[in-house]
Amino acid sequence: MRRFLVFILIPLILNIVYSENSVYTTEWTYLTKGEIRNLSLMGNVIIFSSGEYEGFHDQYTENKIYAFDLHGKKLWEKECPYLIKKIQIEKNIYFSSGRYFYCYDPYFSELWHYSTNSDVKDFYVYDNEIFLFLEDGTIKFLTTDGKEK
Repeated sequence: MRRFLVFILIPLILNIVYSENSVYTTEWTYLTKGEIRNLSLMGNVIIFSSGEYEGFHDQYTENKIYAFDLHGKKLWEKECPYLIKKIQIEKNIYFSSGRYFYCYDPYFSELWHYSTNSDVKDFYVYDNEIFLFLEDGTIKFLTTDGKEK
């Protein structure tokens, strides 16, 4: 059985995903056009987002979510309109970008998305319910089908 270490190089270089195998030889690296955020594992898939550096918005920075297998093969990427603040993996993949909240299945197909009047500050998916905390102080309750409760 092969084991992998996946980590982000923190000092000065915030935009490289780097993987080593169990004998500490480099398996693969991937360079993004933004700061790596929200690194998660879903089985044998690495999911992370890349976005603007805190306080440094420029036209060359991307706001994307990526999925790679453990061998460095890119399985999926999606460009989002705004910084991806959080990713939560349950049975599906949930993430927020600005005033949008997305739900994708494990095969990276969009199941639904939900639009609000204010940016999504945080969210939690728990027991078939979704709690969206918005920047304007309101809380939205959704079902896991994306319908308002």
